[in-house]
Parts: sequence; structure tokens; C-alpha cells
Amino acid sequence: SISIWGRLEARLQSRDLMIICTLNEGIWPQVADPGPWLSRSMRLNAGLEPPERMHGLAAHDFEMAFGNPNIILSYSTRIGSSPALPSRLLERFLAFVGDSAGEDIIKRGNNWLHSARHLDKTGPAKPAMRPAPSPPAVLRPKSISITEVETLIRSPYDLYAKYVLGLKSLDPLGQEIGNRERGMLVHEVFAEFVEQEHDVNDKNAATILNNIAKGIFAVLDGLPDQRDIWLKRFQKSAQGFLEFERQRDADIKTRFAEIDLKWKNPVNGFELRGRADRIDVRHDGALEILDFKTGNVPSKTEMKEFMAPQMLIEAAIAKDVGFKKHLPASVKAANYIKIALGPLAFDLHPFETPSGMDIDEAAQKILQMVQLRADIFLYSDSSIMSPRIMPLSSQRFTPAYDHLARTAEWTEVEAQETGGES
Repeated sequence: SISIWGRLEARLQSRDLMIICTLNEGIWPQVADPGPWLSRSMRLNAGLEPPERMHGLAAHDFEMAFGNPNIILSYSTRIGSSPALPSRLLERFLAFVGDSAGEDIIKRGNNWLHSARHLDKTGPAKPAMRPAPSPPAVLRPKSISITEVETLIRSPYDLYAKYVLGLKSLDPLGQEIGNRERGMLVHEVFAEFVEQEHDVNDKNAATILNNIAKGIFAVLDGLPDQRDIWLKRFQKSAQGFLEFERQRDADIKTRFAEIDLKWKNPVNGFELRGRADRIDVRHDGALEILDFKTGNVPSKTEMKEFMAPQMLIEAAIAKDVGFKKHLPASVKAANYIKIALGPLAFDLHPFETPSGMDIDEAAQKILQMVQLRADIFLYSDSSIMSPRIMPLSSQRFTPAYDHLARTAEWTEVEAQETGGES
């Protein structure tokens, strides 16, 4: 059996093998500390034992442990992040037995160290390779959300993990609410204002907006400080929203908010589904798509290279199949609107299409690209659903399954092999 004893228990008992550990200066023996109340001279004048007496007891315990048949003397070379010294008792013992005997003792101890270090040795770590799952086509998703189109383009592995393996990412335990949750609440307020068909030119429009916000922000009643701060900030956002809507009110016939969209390929049944923030109908019958952003707006390069496809997909569906009871119509504009409090708040950021293309043409182009991607990655038994086939250096798009794909390992290997970033 194995027993773990203190010095007193070890003094009273014996074992076939005794390991005397923590033989470090300051631990065995401990530092002589007179305590916070009496100095050394005051202790002696009061007839109390000096603190150094504990050194004698530590030496006695050390000596008594040598009465066992076999002993191992052990000390640490480092304690925490600092170097550690061997105990004076160990140093005295090695000096007593002499250099030759001391070297033999240390050599026998090194054999134990060697065995301990190799006990769990596994050899050089072999980094994971880039995952290459290739599930049967019947298991691959045939319906994805509009926001997952970018995932299909950049990292099909995420669709594999979500739909084939059935793994869903979870928010960390105890995560505090932040900009994401605030953005969702603000979106909901603006959407309800539009759905209730309030007049943006009404002199009480700001009051109406703030009253809607109070009702929606009531979900934060358990966090009253956070709720009040966000409501105060929303008052400024409400003014910016109304000014933005009033500037374009003369061109807009009808506003629609939180519109459910769905499109299905008549050939293979591939389906896109999602929800648009806003689709407005102009007086000329054309459509304008708006996407309110509390986060970053995609760069112009990403837009032109079809790397931010969500708004174009919405435009393609609105033009091909329409929405709600509205018939299909041409989309003349697609704009991002940044929800913020600074001077650039509620400025229009028009979607940048490739040179020579209007929104309708770019929308049809991205729809063709998505169908081609779906044919390759979702309707094939042999294609590999690889992670990060088109990574982003700025990481606006963050794959949700990097830990599962062990991305940090194989990206480092690939970077070393190519001499650059993976």
C-alpha cells in the first residue's frame, strides 16, 4: 500500500521504501520565524524557545527517516517560476558521505528520474492534418439559411459539423450580454415600428419609438443598469433612424420589415431560406433592400468578389419569387446602414457590384454561384467538405467549429510548408 505522511507520522512508522520529499531550503527546515508579536530577544527574555528549535526537530525527523530499509531523497530545482535550493540537511548529508558515495547516490536517483520522465512519454507530437470529411450526399444538407451561404463559400466543414454531425455551437457559460444582444433588440424595435406602419413624419414618432423600445428592452429587467444604459443610447439611435427615414420618405411607397424569404431550385430541390431586415417598395415599383448593421459592414472588395453574398441572395429571391404578397420585382438598390452613435451613424453604404453589373445582374450571378457550390459540396458523394477553403485574414467571418477541426494545428503546418499564412 501507499501512504502519504507528514513528518510526525513518518517518525513513528516505517515502510519498505520511504520517499523523503520537498527537501528544499525554506520547506525542510522551514524559515525560522519568530512571529509577528515578539522579537527573538523578547521570546528569550520571556523564557520561550527560540524559533531555531524547529530546525533541530526537522533535522531529527530527517535522521529518523533513514531508519527505513530503502529511502529516496527528493527535492525540487524550481518552485513555481523561481529556482529552488536543496535543503541544508541534504547538503550536510552529501558532504558527510563524501564525493564518491554522493555521486553514486545521485546516479541511482537519476535512474528514477529517467524512468519517471519516460513513463508517459509519447514521442514527438504529430500535428493534425486538415480534416477531409466526405459524407454521402444523402446526409448533406439540402436546405441552408441565407446567412450560411457565406459558410458554404468559405468553410463547408462548418455545414458538415452542423448538419451531418448534428453539432450546434453553444454560448459560453456565464457569458455577459454585449453588442450582439443589443443589436438584436434594436433591430426588433425598428422592425416593430415599421410593421405597425407608423408615420416617420409624425411629430410623436420619437416617443412612439422609445415606447416600443421600453417594451422590447423589458427582457433586461433583471439587469436594470444595463437596460437603462442601452435605452439611453437608443434614444440617440432613434433620432438617427427617423432622420434617415425622413430623408428618403418621398421615394418610398411601402416599407416591409423582417421578411421571411424562401427559394427552391426546381431541378434538384436545393433550398435557401432566411429573413431580410428590410425591403422597401419605391413609387416606381422597384425594390430597395436594407441591412441594418450594429457590427462591421463588409468591405468593398468582399462585396465585389461575392464574398459577402447575403444581401445579393435576398435581392435574387425578391426578384425571382417575391415576398409576402408582393410580386417579384426588380431590385434597384441594396444598402447597408450602420447603426451607431457617431457622425457616420445611419449613413448609406451601397452594395458594391463588379464593374458593369447592376444589383439584379449581380444577384443572378451569385445565385448561379451558390447553385454550383451546392452541386459540388451538397449533392456529391465524393467532394470533401473542407474547413477554411477561403479564409479571411481580417476574420470578419469566424468559423464556429475551428476547435473541432483543430484548425490551429494544421494551419501552422500549412503555413510552414508554404512559407506564408494558411
